[in-house]
Amino acid sequence: MALGVLGIVLFKENQPLSSIGLQPLRWQSMVWGLAFAGILIFIYSPGLMWAIRQLNFTDFEGGLSKLTQLPIWYLILAVIIGGITEEILYRGYATERLSEFAGSYWTGSILALAAFGLAHIPLWGWQPAVTTVISGGLLTLFYLWTGDLIPCIIAHIITDSVGIVIPALGQRNLDA
Repeated sequence: MALGVLGIVLFKENQPLSSIGLQPLRWQSMVWGLAFAGILIFIYSPGLMWAIRQLNFTDFEGGLSKLTQLPIWYLILAVIIGGITEEILYRGYATERLSEFAGSYWTGSILALAAFGLAHIPLWGWQPAVTTVISGGLLTLFYLWTGDLIPCIIAHIITDSVGIVIPALGQRNLDA
């Protein structure tokens, strides 16, 4: 799907990939991605976990239990492909094109973020999708601030690895 969007940008719209935030890979982008992943993991996530307990959100186990049944290699591949694809589709393409259409980055970003949240409901349920909208909102703000999708892709892959792959590895160790 991401390749299709890249094809649309390049060949149908005749736009550069930078029009959806895909800048040339620079070391600064990698540093920003690692730093933002650290903020999401060590600052945002503990606060989110506290809020989840306070709100009695319980739907996370269903999605995680489905994922822990999959092979680790598959989860790693899914996290990498998912992080790249979701950032290109929602943060890059949807945010930029909906913002152009609406005449406002805020409106375009909110519409793209709503689509991002809705896309997570089938696997995770509505409660986890709400938390996805919040983390997606942080990624969107970071993208709007930097104009560079690469750090968002890096942060997305790292945080999904911590939230999906590591728990699956832990579950396998408990089962062994």
